[in-house]
Amino acid sequence: MGRLRRPSVVLLLLACLGCFRATLADDCYLVAPNVFRLGSKETVAVAVEGGADQQVRVSLQNLPNQRGVFFTETRRVSPRRPEIWDVGVELADLPDLTLGKAPVYVTLEVKCGSLWTRSAQVLVSPKSGEHYFLQTDKPIYHPGSAVKIRFIAMDETLRPSNKKFKVEIQNPQNVTVEARDFEPTTGPMLTHVVMLPEHTLLGEWKVVVKYGYKFEQNETVTFEVKEYVLPRFSVELSTVNYVPDNFTHVQCFVQARFLNTQPVQGVVQYRFGLKSEAGSEQWIGTGKEPKLLNDGRAHFRVDRESIARRLGAPLESLFRGRYRLVIEATVTEEATAAKQTARNEKAVFSTTPFVISTSKSQKSFKPGVKTYVIAQVTYLNGDAARGIEMQLTNTGPKNLSTKATTDNDGIATFPISTVINDDSLNLKVETIDKQFRQSEQAQVEFQLLKYEHTARGFIAIEKRDPKKKSRPGEIYEAVLFTNSPNKVSSVYYVVLSRGRILKAEVLEEGQITERGLKFTVTPEIDSQLSDSHLRSNRRSHRQRLHLRER
Repeated sequence: MGRLRRPSVVLLLLACLGCFRATLADDCYLVAPNVFRLGSKETVAVAVEGGADQQVRVSLQNLPNQRGVFFTETRRVSPRRPEIWDVGVELADLPDLTLGKAPVYVTLEVKCGSLWTRSAQVLVSPKSGEHYFLQTDKPIYHPGSAVKIRFIAMDETLRPSNKKFKVEIQNPQNVTVEARDFEPTTGPMLTHVVMLPEHTLLGEWKVVVKYGYKFEQNETVTFEVKEYVLPRFSVELSTVNYVPDNFTHVQCFVQARFLNTQPVQGVVQYRFGLKSEAGSEQWIGTGKEPKLLNDGRAHFRVDRESIARRLGAPLESLFRGRYRLVIEATVTEEATAAKQTARNEKAVFSTTPFVISTSKSQKSFKPGVKTYVIAQVTYLNGDAARGIEMQLTNTGPKNLSTKATTDNDGIATFPISTVINDDSLNLKVETIDKQFRQSEQAQVEFQLLKYEHTARGFIAIEKRDPKKKSRPGEIYEAVLFTNSPNKVSSVYYVVLSRGRILKAEVLEEGQITERGLKFTVTPEIDSQLSDSHLRSNRRSHRQRLHLRER
């Protein structure tokens, strides 16, 4: 079945500090995109600070002459009550320009009452904000069969799209054999059936959905067309997932059965070789004699000496290079001499069965604020390592040790409580699973850097456990900490998803160290990664949060 294609989702939480000054003055704050996606609904948020309402006008105009205003809207915005404008650029708004030939800009102008008028050039992208999911009912088809395809067309707000798109069916030679236009007027889900001829090209076919400006964007799903050949029997070959450095032999198991599940009578022959991380292979040995199948089963082993004798290099080189042991077993049926071959290349030469990644963790922390280290653990074949006990320790002067167990996704999280005088943290994350020797445990060391501008004061949103999942309708709650609260007048924030502002609010006013922040999670706020941007006195501060859908 074709993979269900989902758009990448990013939630951005933005807080704007009014200023670092003792008294408030009338002013406006603006949050706007730095790119307008052609034909998509974008958003602009404006907040007013001070004691008086302001007439705020937002307009868009064609950049070359700055006379062709194609969008304008004026609203009366009250202090501490942010407003959100829906804006957008359509192809009809740019009659004299050709997208794709050179960068295209429009002018975004905002007039904040009598206080100021400011403008900025904003790039127009020909890429739309629409999302297309496509899926086939099977991954493999035979000539003469029907390929059933499903499409889901959504706009930038995850509502059903009303934009036309094209579907092309391409054969293994990349030749389009069928093309059709679709207009999703009956709902977000559409279907299409492709009948493969009895005599057609074998190999990998493509379903291509083209959409957006001049239909230049595309999503693709592939399926394979194979000639149907009824096999007499099948062969399964299994072995270990990794080869430890103290191994004496690698055990392999073969099972051969007819389609009616009856065991095959016959013999099995095997050969073995090595495969580098770059993909190059070399066969280095074979079994001495065929193994007789017993009830369709047989087992054999590849000895350490057999590999070392034929390798021509120290065995340590296999572990340094993460080579794979490749096994190929061929079963010959006794009655008809029919042959079937199975292959296995899962066994990796490694001192540990685990791989630890901390790439999802932050690279810095703000002193006095709790943070989390995220460790993702996989086996050498890439599968998530579930239920593995982990430990985080500090290799520096700060006494820190905490344990966690990986979840079904192979993720373990470690909370770290910091204090205001903490310096950079030198951390080590390691597996401590009792099933393996100490020498087989995996570990990774990294550094969390201290936020650079603590002397000037900062604000930070305390994280919650990244493994905690949210679902639409729930209330997301967080705490915003203010370092040097006497410098902060007020705090605004906006919630964004996929580049669109979903919510703009103001937090509790006053010189407060901790402020509560909460909002309702909607279907658009279902991301796995969120980023926080906090602006104070024209300076930017960044941190990361985590929201995961359930």
